[in-house]
Amino acid sequence: MILKPWDELPDILKNQEVKKYYDILSEKKTQLLIKRGFDVVVSSAAIALLSPFFAAVSLAIKCDSEGPVFFRQRRVTQFGKIFKIHKFRSMVSGADNGHSVTVSGDSRITKVGEFIRDHKLDELSQLIDVLEGKMSFVGTRPEVEKYVDAYSDEMYATLLLPAGITSSASVRYRDENKLISQADDVDKVYIEKILPEKMKYNLIDIEEFSVIHDLKILINTALVLITGDRPIDHEKPLIALITNHEDDVYCFRKELIEALKDKGYDVLISCPEGEKLKLLGDGYTFDYPKIDRRGTSIFNDAFLALHYFMMLFKQHPDAVLAYTIKPNIYASFSCRVLEIPVINNITGFGSVLNMGQKMQDFVMNLFRHSLKRSAHIFFQNTSNQALAEESGIIHGTHSVIPGSGVNTERFFAQPYPDDQKIVFNYIGRIVKDKGIDDYIEAAKRIRKLHPCTEFRVLGF
Repeated sequence: MILKPWDELPDILKNQEVKKYYDILSEKKTQLLIKRGFDVVVSSAAIALLSPFFAAVSLAIKCDSEGPVFFRQRRVTQFGKIFKIHKFRSMVSGADNGHSVTVSGDSRITKVGEFIRDHKLDELSQLIDVLEGKMSFVGTRPEVEKYVDAYSDEMYATLLLPAGITSSASVRYRDENKLISQADDVDKVYIEKILPEKMKYNLIDIEEFSVIHDLKILINTALVLITGDRPIDHEKPLIALITNHEDDVYCFRKELIEALKDKGYDVLISCPEGEKLKLLGDGYTFDYPKIDRRGTSIFNDAFLALHYFMMLFKQHPDAVLAYTIKPNIYASFSCRVLEIPVINNITGFGSVLNMGQKMQDFVMNLFRHSLKRSAHIFFQNTSNQALAEESGIIHGTHSVIPGSGVNTERFFAQPYPDDQKIVFNYIGRIVKDKGIDDYIEAAKRIRKLHPCTEFRVLGF
């Protein structure tokens, strides 16, 4: 895939709005060559593998209605070149005399055509166009000429690359025909409303172009086809808070969650279901994963990772706040793949440090890969920060904060009692890693010497 010199581009592309995208792509010529190589190899293999299926679809189309197997329509691709796209015919012959966007319930669609359109099978024949170099697997969907004529100067930047079978916009606007099916003037609605929204995503894809970015779009497309879901478009910016226990939400993050809501954000809370979550009140979206916090089952963790990936793919929040070990690892890895900004709070490495060197190395390796694209990492003590630095976990900005904080309006200071009794409070989870064994042993020894002392345990 070759990017022409600027002076050789057609006049419609030579404007300052396009130039900034051209400069981005000109720095990625090796990536463009890899992209073309990927297109050739994969399209060749796919056509050979799917040839029996192509034959079956062709036969079904011919038996269902008169006309050719393929619908060939003029479309615009790289550098404004015109080509005739290959699509399995899903309408009666000669149906292209109407408007260029097909709406839901269109009477021109045949019975076989309805099936192959619902399952996006009509576009599989575009593998031929990919192999010929007229299209790519990932790129802006090829438009008809009259829609390209309606492009703004910036939109023409999408013609710097070949048209594609799928894109980020295709994933989000998979059901665009249903969105405009009630419109009186379909072309006008498409040009004035749908096209500008799709182009926002298409232009972002050019800004962030890389082979890895293309692969992520292909994965997202596969998920949409398999699950039938697509990322939700939220009216407000969405922040997802992901942790492993209801106490971490209600006792430690309640004020943060309320502050986010007051600032105009929608908040998604991903946490195992619990009664304390109900105390937050209405106005939040909840996700209830199953988390074995201290478990080491590969299968349970694999299901948790898959749960996070599917949830984040569908909700696609603007940012994720991750707390505790497993959410920090598995949710962050999903965010990395889905390109969602994530802020990690390492509340502690917990029992990992007592599991032996091999397990510690394994977990730290998971952290190292999942946190590579973190927007920021917070640590709650310097020892955890030092261990993270030593293990190579930190790749970007990070800082130490003095714990999770205490709301002094809810937990205000009170005077010490006047009696002479000395009271010790253990505040924490009753697990060996938190020092409960040492606390009990100390209590036994001190009580022998000072029977009037009292030792309390406050935790679950």
